Amino acid sequence: MKTIDLKKISKEIRLDNGDRIVLLDMLAADKSLSSASIDQNIYRVSASGDVIWQVSAGEPVYDRSPFTGIVIEDDGVLHAYRWDGTEYIVDVQSGEAQPYRLSK
Repeated sequence: MKTIDLKKISKEIRLDNGDRIVLLDMLAADKSLSSASIDQNIYRVSASGDVIWQVSAGEPVYDRSPFTGIVIEDDGVLHAYRWDGTEYIVDVQSGEAQPYRLSK
């Protein structure tokens, strides 16, 4: 079972059912970590603490470009922002992320 380092959570969004969407701070991540573990740093965690999904997004514009922000808009859509300036829309049920626009 996948676990996450709770000390690295930089932002958390609680869902109505008790689950949480969490963003791990990976900007100063250890160089020994793989690019994939740095670049896929958003998780959905159940109320009991189990990881439901880890975000699935395509390759970033630049190597080692973690997500740096998450927000659920008024329409209920989860938006995520990467260090490279790309904004994504993330499916809350599956974790699939689609590029939405360049925000820089």
